[in-house]
Amino acid sequence: MIRCAYCGAKNKDAFEYCVRCSEPLDHAVAIQPSPFRVLLPLAVVALAVLAAVAFWRRTGPAEEPSPSGSPAGRAAEPAASAPARPFDAALAMVSSQEGLEAFREGDYETAANLLEQFVQEAPDNPWGHMYLSLSYEQLGDQEAAIRAMQSAFDIAPRNRAFERYLVSMLRKSGQNAEAEEVLRQHLEVYPDDDAAKVELARTMRAEGRTEEAIAAMEAVVAQSPDNLDARLELGESLKTGGRSDEAAAAFRGAAEAHPDSAVAHHAWGVTELASGNFQASLKPLQDAARLDEENGSYRFALAQAYESLDKIPESLGEYEAFLRLSPDDPLAPKIGQLVKRAKAALAERQAQGRSGGNSGN
Repeated sequence: MIRCAYCGAKNKDAFEYCVRCSEPLDHAVAIQPSPFRVLLPLAVVALAVLAAVAFWRRTGPAEEPSPSGSPAGRAAEPAASAPARPFDAALAMVSSQEGLEAFREGDYETAANLLEQFVQEAPDNPWGHMYLSLSYEQLGDQEAAIRAMQSAFDIAPRNRAFERYLVSMLRKSGQNAEAEEVLRQHLEVYPDDDAAKVELARTMRAEGRTEEAIAAMEAVVAQSPDNLDARLELGESLKTGGRSDEAAAAFRGAAEAHPDSAVAHHAWGVTELASGNFQASLKPLQDAARLDEENGSYRFALAQAYESLDKIPESLGEYEAFLRLSPDDPLAPKIGQLVKRAKAALAERQAQGRSGGNSGN
């Protein structure tokens, strides 16, 4: 399971978007790294780190890392506060290898201690700062995690991974203005990065600058109508701005442009549902549940639509599906009790109907 960085909801690993708030989950995966997703094989990573250290130490300033994230060089001079003592290659090797192995095994406290030693020996190695940051993130020390990731970004501002990690951490800690600054720095280098533009709009929305976010996403959608993330963010911004009808239209456009996107259909359906347009909400919610049958939140929304339309048997079926798929949801106990009472009342009503029919014969 992974936790959404924006609303905190738990999601299955395979989900691309949050089941509760429809935000992308790429950052959620990034800030809770699985060793098999984030790390290369340990030996490869250790060799790459050590080779980079040797390269930077021996050759001095070089060109910045490539956008792909390859540690090809150094983007900034070592900080003025860097330790003024000889480079201890043996200590760097041990601390990097053992630190990365501890990270891979989930021993984040040991990893943080060892990686602290490593960045002291190689303060201009951004990858050491990155793994140190991720270790602190896992330990719950958000301030230290941000500080270390900021160091990685300052050294290699062209590396997109550092930008995404740093923005995610800043936003998670509520530092939206700082996250916006990082994104704007990134967009100065990559002005055509639509993913960063979407993240910038999401950040502005979090800051309460909804109309700016709407305008930014309208521009991206106009230029790239197939961009699903931009369409979804446009809908979310419109909904946040109280423009529910326009939000529903934006989500409908996303669903029509991407008919296989359960997220788009769900966002459209719940927006109609929240606006009291129960009949209009039914089809998109049915489509969302059909496209992702194992998503408990989708089944819950469909159950609400059925209930609002007085389709009680259908509603009970979807509520039961929700309970089966999302037993740990905070709403599950309450929904379970309501379903039991509703099923009992429905059975009693049906029994009375049969009894009345027999007496009439």
